Amino acid sequence: MDNLLQDLRFALRSIRSSRLITAAAVLSLALGIGATTAIFSAVDVFMIRPLPYPGAERLVSVYTAVPDRGWTEASSALPDIVDWRDAAGSIQLAAFRSEGMNLSGTDRPERLSALVASANMPAVIGFQPAVGRAFLPEEELDGAGQVAMLSDGLWRDRFGSDPAVVGSTINLDGLTYSVVGVLPPKFQFPQGTYDVWVPWQVTGEEDRRSQSWNVLGRLSDGATIEQARDELGRIASGLEEAFPESNQGRTTNLVPLRDDIYDEGFRQGSLISSVAVVLVLLIACANVANLLLARGAGRRREMALRGALGAGRRRLARQLLTESLLLSLSGGILGVLVALFGIKGLVSMMPAFFPQRDLVALDGRVLTFMAAATVASAFIFGLAPSLQVSSVQLRDALSEGGRGSSGGARAGRLRRGLVLAEVSLSVVLLISAALMVRTYAAMKEVDLGYRTENVLTARLSLPEAKYPDREALNAFWREALERVEAIPGVEIVGATSTIPTYGNNMTYYGIPTEEPAPAGQQPIVSIKYVTPGYLEAMEIELVRGRALEERDREDTAPVVLINEAMARRHWDGADPLGELVAFSASTPEIVGVVSDTREWGPESDPFPIVYLNAYTSTSRTMGLTIRTTGDPHEILDEFRTTMLALDPDQPLYDALSMEEVMREEMGGSMVMVKILGVLGVLAFLLAVVGVYGVIAYSVARRTQEMGVRMALGAERADVLRLVVFQGTRMGATGVAIGLLLSLGVTRGLSFFLFEVDPLDPVAFGSVAVVLLASAVLASYFPALKATRVDPVTAFRAD
Repeated sequence: MDNLLQDLRFALRSIRSSRLITAAAVLSLALGIGATTAIFSAVDVFMIRPLPYPGAERLVSVYTAVPDRGWTEASSALPDIVDWRDAAGSIQLAAFRSEGMNLSGTDRPERLSALVASANMPAVIGFQPAVGRAFLPEEELDGAGQVAMLSDGLWRDRFGSDPAVVGSTINLDGLTYSVVGVLPPKFQFPQGTYDVWVPWQVTGEEDRRSQSWNVLGRLSDGATIEQARDELGRIASGLEEAFPESNQGRTTNLVPLRDDIYDEGFRQGSLISSVAVVLVLLIACANVANLLLARGAGRRREMALRGALGAGRRRLARQLLTESLLLSLSGGILGVLVALFGIKGLVSMMPAFFPQRDLVALDGRVLTFMAAATVASAFIFGLAPSLQVSSVQLRDALSEGGRGSSGGARAGRLRRGLVLAEVSLSVVLLISAALMVRTYAAMKEVDLGYRTENVLTARLSLPEAKYPDREALNAFWREALERVEAIPGVEIVGATSTIPTYGNNMTYYGIPTEEPAPAGQQPIVSIKYVTPGYLEAMEIELVRGRALEERDREDTAPVVLINEAMARRHWDGADPLGELVAFSASTPEIVGVVSDTREWGPESDPFPIVYLNAYTSTSRTMGLTIRTTGDPHEILDEFRTTMLALDPDQPLYDALSMEEVMREEMGGSMVMVKILGVLGVLAFLLAVVGVYGVIAYSVARRTQEMGVRMALGAERADVLRLVVFQGTRMGATGVAIGLLLSLGVTRGLSFFLFEVDPLDPVAFGSVAVVLLASAVLASYFPALKATRVDPVTAFRAD
């Protein structure tokens, strides 16, 4: 203990005596450790820690699978789910789907995210309401009355945390619901956060062909996922025999809930981010090791004298490692601030749909990891300098005095090797970042087939209680579009059942002139209900025929538009105008063909779409698309006022410009761009500082040599070239090694790349040029200082 305290006191004095080196080392370590901790905080939530539910390892997602179509994770039909639930013994099943509900009857209407679920959902997940009770089994039967559970956030924000809210009523979509419970604080449903929960209403008349429900299961005690998979497969086979028209070819697929929530994208992203940030930490450690080697060269006499006075090599190494540990602890303490800002920035990069992102924080688990990383860093960067300096002999140290030695050829080679490692690793990170930036640029260049500039979008959902039929709905939508079009700054307005990227509505169909497909193998198409004006507002090109018009109403012959992908599917090269498309309730005529659109963002391919007149449907939720003369946000306030004046109980929601909608859609792809970009820049700065430090130290230690050269007639330009060449050669070697490493590493980014080759020459070439130029500049300034050496002063230098 006495020796340890002595080492600590001496280490503190030693660190204080080298303030510049200490500051540089602590800053490098803080950046490396802080960045590593920030990334770990997300990786821990996404990949390591169990889901925050009791017995989470027994939770699974259950999907309908149709092998003939290649579907493995399709939604399920309500009657099928009821049959699975009643017959299964190895697994408890609960169903759910997301909906929106309008909260009205308060000081302001509000659109709520609602989870419609089977009554046993709380039991399957494993929680009890914090206030009140959960749903009762009989409350999921149609006609049993409406009940609801509130989220903790909604309870606090809208009801002031009043426990008396349980037993009171609220108005949702024009209907009265009794509040029976409040969810626990910070509770998150596996697939998102919801404001209100309501039980599903089972009538017994539901269509088995309507697949719109998701299923969550909990394995029974002692049951395995294989047993549950086999059992549900047998039940599905029985349903296929009993209901061949709807269930032909259908089976089930079970996926562990963790794997379902954090899919391949999360796994790949977590792995790549972890590797990238570890490389940054290694670069930071190499930087600090270089600083300690440079500092150690000046302490060779000190170490040699201490050795001559009886201190063994192990004792000296321990002393130096103690200093490294203090440096690392200082870096770790400062790294807490870096980690806090890093985690805040990391969470802000994540789109709102990232599951459990609110759990990414600097908690006890993350701080434990940070402490371990701090100690590990001390040994990584401190071991080599400790062994190097503690092995010096007194005679060697004394013989070096006054001759401009750099501390031995071996120490010089080690310093240069560390810089090569820094440069090569930074090349790998910068190329990875460049590939992601190129991917983002490629996405931005994709022709989506519709306009994103100067278009405002927003959604409205009309409750059945207030708008019971098509006539009431159409009256509202027509009046709404007329009023919005009258707002100053609005060019044209339209409406659609699905704004691009906001999901889709698929249905089976047939072509009367073609051979009917077997049951279960009918083709599917995306259905969009649109008003006249939608195509013009979104600037979707009419390729052939005519657009939908006001005269296309429910009392006229049904007509549709199709896109080019639909035309290619059935009439490749031929004219589809006048052909018919058969749906379950109608057989409309094709009157026009429009250009393809990428409805789900730049990474999606055009899919066959049929456009129907919205006034012939009973769509209750519509998205308004408004083309404006200027910034669409300038009309937003008047737009809201106009809609509330039309119906004060119907809140406008998701009011965003189309550019904002697209940024939100691309948010998941942008996470890796931002992470690798930040880490790449950080690695680049550390590498450039490393090159500069080695060259500057070399020049400082070679003062006598420079003086002698100039005294013997060397020109300043000769000295400048000599020093710059040394740094450039070191940088070029590191770049070459980094390029070779990148040839293998960047293939791991293929999952995230879009229309960019993992070996993209532009990314490789630009990074190589930038780093070589940076190495030249990092060498130039120390070289310039070397040319100003006065020979007389140089001869006096020790």
